[in-house]
Amino acid sequence: MASYGTYGEAADMPANRLTRNPDCLLHTDAAAAWIQYGTAYVGIVEIANLKAGETVMINAPSSSVGIAAIQIAKMVGAKPVAITTSPEKSNVLLGLGAVAVFSPTDAELPTKIDHLSGGFGARVIFDAVGGLAERCSKVRRQWEQSILSTDR
Repeated sequence: MASYGTYGEAADMPANRLTRNPDCLLHTDAAAAWIQYGTAYVGIVEIANLKAGETVMINAPSSSVGIAAIQIAKMVGAKPVAITTSPEKSNVLLGLGAVAVFSPTDAELPTKIDHLSGGFGARVIFDAVGGLAERCSKVRRQWEQSILSTDR
């Protein structure tokens, strides 16, 4: 993008490099939210095709991309589960829309995810920082699995 002079007040760019802002979003707000919400939306909605009622585990849920992932998962009617090593952030994450907050080191994590998902497990693991996806793969079921990790 920088090769097109996007840091100026005006830019001449190819149309396939542009994204339309929703009418309800100011351009200044869109500029601030583009990366984290775009990353989460493409991963959760367009790649994983997360559906209402499904469970998604979100690593680094208090990061900008993690917060966006929680909110986008809620928007589609899914159950976002925050996976964090910082239990003191639980109330904030629940307030942002997570249905539960668990530690990645919790030995009962697979059982808790099974219970929360009605026995289906987490079809999607959204890992914006890398590392959690492989450790948590045992909580996925053997059908239509999606691990989205930005470290690959």
